[in-house]
Amino acid sequence: MPLHSILGYIVVGFAGAAFALALVALLTRSRLLDRLAFYGLVVCVAAQVWALVTGIGDNAAGAVAAALVAPYNFFLGASMFTLSAGLAAWRWFNPGVVWDKDKWLLYLAGGLGNLALGIALAVVGRLAAGA
Repeated sequence: MPLHSILGYIVVGFAGAAFALALVALLTRSRLLDRLAFYGLVVCVAAQVWALVTGIGDNAAGAVAAALVAPYNFFLGASMFTLSAGLAAWRWFNPGVVWDKDKWLLYLAGGLGNLALGIALAVVGRLAAGA
């Protein structure tokens, strides 16, 4: 299995963990879980950059099946990166966003959308691999 594929699953895992931790932090009023959710988003963004670099390398090495879905992967990956980075920046500049009664739903919806984009990327990648 190429490194790009492994990193893709790591990205989805951290996106899911960040969403789940933010949700549990909201329900339990835990500042620690909120901070862990933020760090999960930061690792998710970093892993996305690494997955992009390795994906370009895999594509250049001749992954012909992946070339068929490359535009979809690029669109989904760029959308997920933008959403992940936006959520992380929002949380960085507004640490109390989870506790804000007017913004918590939008923040969690963004986290769920981030997870959905990651799952879509994983599914498209599996379809391209023919598995």
